[in-house]
Amino acid sequence: MWRFRELLPIVEPSARIFSLSEGSTPLVGTRRTGYWAGPVHLTIKHQGNNPTGSFKDLGMTACITRAAARGVRQVACASTGNTSSSMAAYAARAGLKALLFVPYKQISAAKLAQALDFGALVVETGDTFDEAFRLLREIAPEMGLYLVNSVNPYRIEGQKTIVAEMLEQRAYRPPDYIVVPGGNLVIVQRWARAYGS
Repeated sequence: MWRFRELLPIVEPSARIFSLSEGSTPLVGTRRTGYWAGPVHLTIKHQGNNPTGSFKDLGMTACITRAAARGVRQVACASTGNTSSSMAAYAARAGLKALLFVPYKQISAAKLAQALDFGALVVETGDTFDEAFRLLREIAPEMGLYLVNSVNPYRIEGQKTIVAEMLEQRAYRPPDYIVVPGGNLVIVQRWARAYGS
C-alpha cells in the first residue's frame, strides 16, 4: 500500500511507517455472479487477503502511522469485529496501547481473539455498537485516547488507496462501475452532522 505514499500527504516524508505488508490483494474474476448480475464482466478485489483479514488494514496503517508521528501513546475504538483486530495489530506494531470498547456479546469471537492476541485491553459495555461508541467518544478527550474508528479522517485516506491499487492491477483502465460496501455508515453521517464536517 505504501507505494502510493504520494497519495497520503497526511504522512510526512520523514515519518516512520507502521505496516504489516497490507495491500496487493488480488482481483478475482466472478463469472457466475457476473452472469447473474448482467451478464457483465465482474471482478472482486479480495480485501480478506490483508494481514488481519479486513479492508480496514489499509486505513489502519495510515491512521496508526499518523498517530505515532504525532506522539500518540494510546489508541481506541468501538467495534464488533474488523476494526478491533486491525487496530490491535497495528497498535502492537507501533508499540502503542490499544483500548477496545465492545457491546455486550456483540463481537465476532474470532476478531476478539485477534485483538486480545495483539494485546488490546477490552471493555465490554452497552448492548449495541452505538452505545459502546457513544461512551468511548464521551471519555476519549478526558483519557487522552486517539479514536481510530471510521470517523478518523486518516483511516479514510488510507482506505482510498484500494482504488489506486485496483487501477494499477487493471493497467490503469478504469472499470465502468466501482461498487463499495459500507458498514455502519450511519455513525459517520451522525458524527459529520454533529461536528459540522
